[in-house]
Amino acid sequence: MPPKPRTWKSKDSAQEAHEAIRPTNLEERTAGEEDDQKKLYALIWNRAVACQLAEAQFSVNTLRLEAQQGSQTFVFRSTGRTLTAPGWKSLTPEDTAEEADDASDSQGEDNGKVPSLPLGMTLHSTSTRLLNRQTKPPNGYTQASLIKRLEKEGIGRPSTYPSILKNILVRGYLAEGKKTLTATDLGKLLIDSLTGKFRFVEYDYTRELEQELDNIASGKAAYLTVVSAVDQQLQTELGQLHIAPQFLPAAPRVSGGATSASAPEGAIPCPKCKAGHLRRPTGKDFYGCDQYRAGCTFSVNVTIAKKKLADKQIETLCRKGATGFIQGFINKQGKPFGAILLCSEATGWRTKFEFADKPPEPKSYF
Repeated sequence: MPPKPRTWKSKDSAQEAHEAIRPTNLEERTAGEEDDQKKLYALIWNRAVACQLAEAQFSVNTLRLEAQQGSQTFVFRSTGRTLTAPGWKSLTPEDTAEEADDASDSQGEDNGKVPSLPLGMTLHSTSTRLLNRQTKPPNGYTQASLIKRLEKEGIGRPSTYPSILKNILVRGYLAEGKKTLTATDLGKLLIDSLTGKFRFVEYDYTRELEQELDNIASGKAAYLTVVSAVDQQLQTELGQLHIAPQFLPAAPRVSGGATSASAPEGAIPCPKCKAGHLRRPTGKDFYGCDQYRAGCTFSVNVTIAKKKLADKQIETLCRKGATGFIQGFINKQGKPFGAILLCSEATGWRTKFEFADKPPEPKSYF
């Protein structure tokens, strides 16, 4: 424990924790009736106590080696650290584990540890090993690290982070894998469409607007002044927007029918929202609904299991909810197979395989 209680200065825009989620008696190590309640209390208790523990202490060791070859001097330098006093880390092992993973990624096999040698000691090299190291791409975001990035950029507030994550996941802009979040084709299309056309996708603009909203809450700015300026900016950008969508053409049909005034004749209607039509963004390998700005998340890939679908097959899939029997798919083991493709409300608007012993006749799933 430190000699005196630790205090922390909050940011001007920080939203403090509600009193209801602070432990009232630190001697109570467990609370709650269900497992989830007990885990939540343990998390709150650990964080509350950890913020009052002493700083973690490390022993930092820097090793500097010089090698002489003729008139040239080569210098090798390595720095490592060893935890000597865990301090607050003793209550947050998950943070320590994350730091260990980061150190392993950045330092290599020795995990940043270097030996302690006497000053002026002479060493003889018995072997030399050339390591081929390449710059690694940054790790993908998890929900936690994405929130940290938003907080660093000054975007959002603790009360809005859950709704931000929920919206981008539910609307299909991001997909959550086993470890990280990945951008979907729809999310990439959205960003490509908005960047350079709307200021609200810029960090600086969003950060400044967040500050203006804080000023409204604190009485330093007028609501109508801020909102009217935002609305005027948005209306100006919408007025400058010109969209030339590329629709998925349907195969010619004998019987005519009503067509959308905003889409070319024969464009495939979106099977999910029924209001939009399918279009393929330039350079992309999928078709998506042109009503994505209105919230429609429907999309279908052109290439599935290494099989490139024909426009007619995509049309059949979207109109009927199922294709005929298609050969030429390749599984993860590299073996070919045939199947029917399904995509309807029953599949959650995801494209799925249906296997059969023999090719059946196409049928409608709507």
